[in-house]
Amino acid sequence: MINYYLKNNLFFVNVSKSGAEILSVHNLINKTEILWSPDFQFWNRVSPVLFPIVGKLMNNCFNENKNNYSMLQHGFARNMEFEVIHQTENSLSMQLISNDETRFQYPFDFVLKISYILLENSLDIHYSVTNLSAVEMPFSIGAHPGFAIEKPLNHYKLVFDQPFTANRHLIEDGLYTGETAPTMQNTHELLLSDELIQHDAVVFKNVPFYRVTLCELDNTPVVTVSSSDFPHWGFWSKPGAPFFCIEPWAGLADSVEATGNLRDKEGIHLLEPNQTKQFSYSIEMPTN
Repeated sequence: MINYYLKNNLFFVNVSKSGAEILSVHNLINKTEILWSPDFQFWNRVSPVLFPIVGKLMNNCFNENKNNYSMLQHGFARNMEFEVIHQTENSLSMQLISNDETRFQYPFDFVLKISYILLENSLDIHYSVTNLSAVEMPFSIGAHPGFAIEKPLNHYKLVFDQPFTANRHLIEDGLYTGETAPTMQNTHELLLSDELIQHDAVVFKNVPFYRVTLCELDNTPVVTVSSSDFPHWGFWSKPGAPFFCIEPWAGLADSVEATGNLRDKEGIHLLEPNQTKQFSYSIEMPTN
Protein backbone atom coordinates (compact mmCIF):
# COMPACT_ATOMS: atom_id res chain seq x y z
CA MET A 1 0.00 0.00 0.00
CA ILE A 2 1.33 3.44 -0.98
CA ASN A 3 0.54 6.29 1.39
CA TYR A 4 1.00 10.07 1.29
CA TYR A 5 1.38 12.41 4.22
CA LEU A 6 0.36 15.93 5.22
CA LYS A 7 1.69 17.71 8.28
CA ASN A 8 1.60 20.98 10.19
CA ASN A 9 2.54 21.86 13.75
CA LEU A 10 -0.64 20.29 15.14
CA PHE A 11 -1.66 17.33 12.98
CA PHE A 12 -0.28 14.52 10.84
CA VAL A 13 -2.51 13.09 8.09
CA ASN A 14 -2.07 9.80 6.26
CA VAL A 15 -3.84 9.29 2.90
CA SER A 16 -3.77 6.06 0.90
CA LYS A 17 -3.31 5.88 -2.87
CA SER A 18 -5.96 3.16 -2.77
CA GLY A 19 -9.33 4.90 -2.84
CA ALA A 20 -7.73 8.25 -1.92
CA GLU A 21 -8.85 7.23 1.58
CA ILE A 22 -7.80 9.18 4.66
CA LEU A 23 -6.38 6.56 7.01
CA SER A 24 -5.28 8.72 9.92
CA VAL A 25 -5.55 12.21 11.36
CA HIS A 26 -3.19 12.26 14.33
CA ASN A 27 -3.07 15.02 16.93
CA LEU A 28 0.61 15.73 17.55
CA ILE A 29 -0.08 17.67 20.75
CA ASN A 30 -2.04 15.15 22.79
CA LYS A 31 -1.05 12.04 20.76
CA THR A 32 -4.66 11.08 19.99
CA GLU A 33 -6.20 9.80 16.77
CA ILE A 34 -9.25 11.52 15.23
CA LEU A 35 -10.15 8.65 12.90
CA TRP A 36 -10.70 5.12 14.02
CA SER A 37 -8.47 2.14 13.15
CA PRO A 38 -10.25 -0.61 11.17
CA ASP A 39 -11.45 -3.67 13.01
CA PHE A 40 -12.92 -6.35 10.74
CA GLN A 41 -15.29 -7.31 13.55
CA PHE A 42 -17.15 -4.09 12.84
CA TRP A 43 -16.01 -2.42 9.59
CA ASN A 44 -13.00 -2.69 7.28
CA ARG A 45 -12.93 0.96 6.15
CA VAL A 46 -11.83 4.30 7.63
CA SER A 47 -13.10 7.08 5.38
CA PRO A 48 -14.10 5.75 1.95
CA VAL A 49 -15.07 8.04 -0.92
CA LEU A 50 -18.52 7.18 -2.28
CA PHE A 51 -18.65 7.47 -6.08
CA PRO A 52 -20.40 7.21 -8.54
CA ILE A 53 -23.24 6.13 -6.26
CA VAL A 54 -24.07 6.65 -2.61
CA GLY A 55 -25.57 3.68 -0.85
CA LYS A 56 -26.99 0.58 -2.45
CA LEU A 57 -28.71 -0.10 -5.77
CA MET A 58 -31.70 -2.39 -6.03
CA ASN A 59 -30.20 -5.83 -6.72
CA ASN A 60 -26.82 -4.06 -7.04
CA CYS A 61 -27.54 -3.15 -10.65
CA PHE A 62 -28.88 -0.46 -12.98
CA ASN A 63 -29.66 -0.13 -16.68
CA GLU A 64 -28.27 2.37 -19.15
CA ASN A 65 -29.02 2.49 -22.87
CA LYS A 66 -30.73 -0.93 -22.69
CA ASN A 67 -27.71 -2.53 -21.04
CA ASN A 68 -27.51 -3.82 -17.47
CA TYR A 69 -24.57 -2.98 -15.21
CA SER A 70 -23.62 -4.32 -11.79
CA MET A 71 -22.15 -2.08 -9.11
CA LEU A 72 -21.81 -2.73 -5.41
CA GLN A 73 -22.82 -0.41 -2.57
CA HIS A 74 -21.17 3.03 -2.57
CA GLY A 75 -19.57 2.49 -5.99
CA PHE A 76 -16.04 1.64 -7.07
CA ALA A 77 -13.90 4.71 -6.32
CA ARG A 78 -13.10 3.44 -2.82
CA ASN A 79 -11.39 0.40 -4.38
CA MET A 80 -9.48 2.13 -7.19
CA GLU A 81 -5.89 3.37 -7.35
CA PHE A 82 -5.69 7.17 -7.57
CA GLU A 83 -2.90 9.15 -9.20
CA VAL A 84 -1.19 11.99 -7.34
CA ILE A 85 -1.22 15.19 -9.41
CA HIS A 86 0.07 17.68 -6.83
CA GLN A 87 1.56 17.53 -3.33
CA THR A 88 3.01 19.95 -0.80
CA GLU A 89 3.74 19.60 2.90
CA ASN A 90 0.14 20.37 3.83
CA SER A 91 -1.84 19.60 0.66
CA LEU A 92 -2.47 16.69 -1.67
CA SER A 93 -4.43 16.36 -4.93
CA MET A 94 -5.28 13.02 -6.52
CA GLN A 95 -7.37 11.89 -9.45
CA LEU A 96 -9.16 8.88 -10.85
CA ILE A 97 -9.75 8.77 -14.61
CA SER A 98 -12.26 6.37 -16.11
CA ASN A 99 -10.78 3.20 -17.61
CA ASP A 100 -11.85 -0.21 -18.83
CA GLU A 101 -12.42 -1.41 -15.27
CA THR A 102 -14.70 1.50 -14.36
CA ARG A 103 -16.56 1.35 -17.70
CA PHE A 104 -17.42 -2.29 -17.05
CA GLN A 105 -19.47 -1.10 -14.07
CA TYR A 106 -20.38 2.42 -15.17
CA PRO A 107 -20.43 3.29 -18.90
CA PHE A 108 -19.30 6.92 -18.63
CA ASP A 109 -16.00 8.72 -18.99
CA PHE A 110 -15.02 11.03 -16.15
CA VAL A 111 -12.31 12.57 -14.04
CA LEU A 112 -12.74 12.50 -10.27
CA LYS A 113 -10.30 14.80 -8.48
CA ILE A 114 -9.91 14.88 -4.71
CA SER A 115 -7.87 17.47 -2.82
CA TYR A 116 -6.92 17.52 0.85
CA ILE A 117 -5.72 20.73 2.47
CA LEU A 118 -4.50 20.67 6.06
CA LEU A 119 -5.06 24.02 7.73
CA GLU A 120 -4.27 24.96 11.35
CA ASN A 121 -6.84 22.69 13.01
CA SER A 122 -8.98 21.52 10.11
CA LEU A 123 -8.76 19.29 7.07
CA ASP A 124 -10.58 20.60 3.98
CA ILE A 125 -11.68 18.02 1.41
CA HIS A 126 -12.62 19.02 -2.14
CA TYR A 127 -14.26 16.79 -4.76
CA SER A 128 -14.39 17.67 -8.45
CA VAL A 129 -16.31 15.57 -10.99
CA THR A 130 -15.90 16.22 -14.73
CA ASN A 131 -17.97 14.48 -17.38
CA LEU A 132 -15.76 13.43 -20.33
CA SER A 133 -18.58 11.51 -22.00
CA ALA A 134 -20.51 12.65 -25.04
CA VAL A 135 -23.77 12.19 -23.13
CA GLU A 136 -25.26 13.40 -19.85
CA MET A 137 -23.73 11.57 -16.89
CA PRO A 138 -25.77 10.63 -13.79
CA PHE A 139 -23.71 10.39 -10.60
CA SER A 140 -23.66 10.75 -6.84
CA ILE A 141 -20.80 11.41 -4.46
CA GLY A 142 -20.34 11.40 -0.72
CA ALA A 143 -18.00 11.08 2.24
CA HIS A 144 -17.94 8.37 4.92
CA PRO A 145 -15.35 9.21 7.62
CA GLY A 146 -15.38 7.11 10.77
CA PHE A 147 -14.30 8.96 13.92
CA ALA A 148 -12.78 7.29 16.96
CA ILE A 149 -14.79 7.17 20.18
CA GLU A 150 -13.43 5.80 23.44
CA LYS A 151 -16.68 5.31 25.34
CA PRO A 152 -20.00 3.56 24.63
CA LEU A 153 -22.15 5.46 22.15
CA ASN A 154 -24.65 6.60 24.77
CA HIS A 155 -21.92 8.87 26.19
CA TYR A 156 -22.10 11.01 23.04
CA LYS A 157 -24.44 13.35 21.20
CA LEU A 158 -24.62 15.31 17.96
CA VAL A 159 -24.91 19.09 18.22
CA PHE A 160 -26.13 20.87 15.08
CA ASP A 161 -25.56 24.51 14.20
CA GLN A 162 -29.30 25.23 14.46
CA PRO A 163 -32.45 23.59 15.80
CA PHE A 164 -34.64 21.80 13.29
CA THR A 165 -37.49 19.34 12.99
CA ALA A 166 -37.02 16.25 10.82
CA ASN A 167 -37.88 12.61 10.45
CA ARG A 168 -35.24 10.00 9.76
CA HIS A 169 -35.74 7.95 6.58
CA LEU A 170 -35.93 4.26 7.39
CA ILE A 171 -33.78 1.64 5.67
CA GLU A 172 -34.22 -2.10 5.23
CA ASP A 173 -31.52 -4.23 3.59
CA GLY A 174 -29.81 -1.05 2.41
CA LEU A 175 -32.90 0.37 0.64
CA TYR A 176 -35.24 3.15 1.71
CA THR A 177 -38.65 1.77 2.59
CA GLY A 178 -40.52 5.06 2.15
CA GLU A 179 -41.28 5.13 5.87
CA THR A 180 -39.98 7.73 8.30
CA ALA A 181 -39.73 8.13 12.05
CA PRO A 182 -39.81 11.38 14.09
CA THR A 183 -36.26 12.12 15.26
CA MET A 184 -35.64 15.86 15.64
CA GLN A 185 -38.34 18.06 17.18
CA ASN A 186 -37.19 21.69 17.07
CA THR A 187 -33.91 20.80 18.74
CA HIS A 188 -30.25 21.11 17.85
CA GLU A 189 -29.12 18.01 19.77
CA LEU A 190 -29.45 14.30 19.07
CA LEU A 191 -28.52 11.87 21.83
CA LEU A 192 -26.73 8.81 20.49
CA SER A 193 -27.15 5.17 21.45
CA ASP A 194 -26.73 1.69 20.02
CA GLU A 195 -30.50 1.47 19.73
CA LEU A 196 -30.58 4.53 17.47
CA ILE A 197 -28.34 2.91 14.84
CA GLN A 198 -29.40 -0.70 15.40
CA HIS A 199 -31.30 -0.83 12.08
CA ASP A 200 -28.83 1.15 9.94
CA ALA A 201 -27.96 4.82 9.58
CA VAL A 202 -29.93 7.82 10.75
CA VAL A 203 -30.53 9.67 7.47
CA PHE A 204 -31.86 13.20 7.03
CA LYS A 205 -32.70 14.41 3.53
CA ASN A 206 -32.46 18.01 2.33
CA VAL A 207 -31.07 19.17 5.64
CA PRO A 208 -31.36 22.73 7.01
CA PHE A 209 -28.02 22.54 8.85
CA TYR A 210 -24.48 22.77 7.53
CA ARG A 211 -22.40 22.03 10.63
CA VAL A 212 -22.53 19.23 13.19
CA THR A 213 -20.29 18.39 16.15
CA LEU A 214 -19.85 14.97 17.69
CA CYS A 215 -19.25 15.58 21.37
CA GLU A 216 -19.51 13.95 24.77
CA LEU A 217 -22.54 14.63 26.91
CA ASP A 218 -20.59 17.28 28.85
CA ASN A 219 -20.07 19.11 25.50
CA THR A 220 -16.41 18.10 25.12
CA PRO A 221 -16.00 18.10 21.32
CA VAL A 222 -14.65 15.08 19.44
CA VAL A 223 -14.87 16.45 15.89
CA THR A 224 -16.91 18.88 13.79
CA VAL A 225 -17.93 18.30 10.18
CA SER A 226 -19.29 21.14 8.06
CA SER A 227 -20.45 21.66 4.49
CA SER A 228 -23.09 23.55 2.54
CA ASP A 229 -22.62 21.42 -0.61
CA PHE A 230 -24.23 18.16 0.49
CA PRO A 231 -28.04 18.11 0.85
CA HIS A 232 -28.31 14.75 2.63
CA TRP A 233 -26.45 13.49 5.70
CA GLY A 234 -26.14 10.06 7.26
CA PHE A 235 -25.01 9.13 10.77
CA TRP A 236 -23.90 5.56 11.29
CA SER A 237 -22.08 3.10 13.45
CA LYS A 238 -22.58 -0.46 14.65
CA PRO A 239 -23.66 -1.42 18.15
CA GLY A 240 -20.59 -1.64 20.38
CA ALA A 241 -18.19 -0.30 17.74
CA PRO A 242 -15.47 2.23 18.73
CA PHE A 243 -16.35 4.64 15.91
CA PHE A 244 -19.07 6.95 14.68
CA CYS A 245 -19.52 8.11 11.09
CA ILE A 246 -20.69 11.57 10.00
CA GLU A 247 -21.48 11.34 6.29
CA PRO A 248 -22.33 14.28 4.00
CA TRP A 249 -23.88 13.01 0.77
CA ALA A 250 -24.85 14.32 -2.65
CA GLY A 251 -26.91 11.24 -3.41
CA LEU A 252 -28.96 8.50 -1.79
CA ALA A 253 -29.43 4.75 -1.89
CA ASP A 254 -32.23 3.26 -3.95
CA SER A 255 -35.71 2.91 -2.54
CA VAL A 256 -37.67 -0.32 -2.61
CA GLU A 257 -39.51 1.14 -5.63
CA ALA A 258 -36.38 1.86 -7.69
CA THR A 259 -36.77 1.61 -11.48
CA GLY A 260 -33.17 0.69 -12.21
CA ASN A 261 -32.65 3.90 -14.19
CA LEU A 262 -30.04 6.12 -12.52
CA ARG A 263 -31.72 9.22 -13.96
CA ASP A 264 -34.87 8.41 -11.95
CA LYS A 265 -32.90 7.93 -8.76
CA GLU A 266 -33.63 10.30 -5.88
CA GLY A 267 -30.75 12.67 -5.21
CA ILE A 268 -28.93 11.93 -8.47
CA HIS A 269 -26.87 14.65 -10.19
CA LEU A 270 -26.96 15.00 -13.97
CA LEU A 271 -23.79 16.41 -15.47
CA GLU A 272 -23.66 17.61 -19.07
CA PRO A 273 -20.68 16.71 -21.32
CA ASN A 274 -17.49 18.63 -20.52
CA GLN A 275 -19.04 20.13 -17.40
CA THR A 276 -17.60 19.97 -13.87
CA LYS A 277 -19.34 19.93 -10.50
CA GLN A 278 -17.55 20.56 -7.22
CA PHE A 279 -18.27 19.65 -3.62
CA SER A 280 -16.34 20.24 -0.42
CA TYR A 281 -16.52 19.60 3.30
CA SER A 282 -14.34 20.29 6.31
CA ILE A 283 -13.27 18.27 9.34
CA GLU A 284 -12.40 20.46 12.31
CA MET A 285 -10.34 18.82 15.05
CA PRO A 286 -9.94 19.84 18.70
CA THR A 287 -6.40 20.96 19.50
CA ASN A 288 -6.34 19.94 23.16
